[in-house]
Amino acid sequence: MLIQQTEMSPERKKFRRKKAIKNQLKPLMFIGPHLIFFCVFLIFPFFFGIFISFFRWDVVGGGVREFVGFGNYAQIFDWGSTFNREFFEGLGRTCLYTVVMVPLLICIPMLFAVLLNKIKSKAARYVFQAILYASSLLSVATVVIIWSLMTDQDNGLINNIIGQDINRNYQPYAWIYIFALTLWSGVGGNMVIFMAGLSNIPESYYEAADIDGAGEFIKFWKITLPCMKFQLLYTTVCGTIGAFNVYGQPALFGGDDTEVVMIAIKNNIDIGLSGMASAMAVLLGIIISLFSGLQFKMMDKGEGGTVK
Repeated sequence: MLIQQTEMSPERKKFRRKKAIKNQLKPLMFIGPHLIFFCVFLIFPFFFGIFISFFRWDVVGGGVREFVGFGNYAQIFDWGSTFNREFFEGLGRTCLYTVVMVPLLICIPMLFAVLLNKIKSKAARYVFQAILYASSLLSVATVVIIWSLMTDQDNGLINNIIGQDINRNYQPYAWIYIFALTLWSGVGGNMVIFMAGLSNIPESYYEAADIDGAGEFIKFWKITLPCMKFQLLYTTVCGTIGAFNVYGQPALFGGDDTEVVMIAIKNNIDIGLSGMASAMAVLLGIIISLFSGLQFKMMDKGEGGTVK
């Protein structure tokens, strides 16, 4: 029996075409707001920052714009110049902060996560987790105010407890307090990430290790760490990027000996050297990209060629 196929009417074709277009545009309704935000606040500033790094231009003050090519970069690498000293001294302090804080913000949260994961009572575990995570909800300014009161030379809680008259503006105490307050406020976020990773490790792995007579350290080294490669990669890369971009803690709490690169960039903007500040920011971005790529490469080799 033959089924007669009738040609689709123009109205039907038009309706189906409109429906197809609507289905194609529907995803844009969901990603559109985020895409606009991403372009306006991330993509445009990124390329505009690179653009003005080739100018002597006070963007904030509306000063005269003069194209200097790579002149700003040349001044930064002119050994002994003011900009060279500002950038590389700030970079040295930034590297010190990064080298100290990134391992601390991985090892300490990992320790807390492992210890909390061993608590059998869920209620007790959630209580301790909330206590340790609470400081992560505070802004940098709030954390600095709290620690400024605690470390006050005359009436501070810490000086009264240890019976010393420590001035936090002098080294090495300035850096020690910056490390302490950053660790106090940042330990909770990574701890939650690590606890989520621990919850995904099958309990059968540890049971098999117990049968083989493995100790706690062997189980941690052979089971826990390999199963948390993604969490370690994420926290290491994000921690490194955040450490190289540190500004609030040294600016609000430290002194002249704790001026990092971001403070040097901000100071140049304040005196009308937006082009020089952008050149410093571009160089800092290149350094961060190199370190992040190196971390991805090291993790890639550690997993036999694939990052999972």
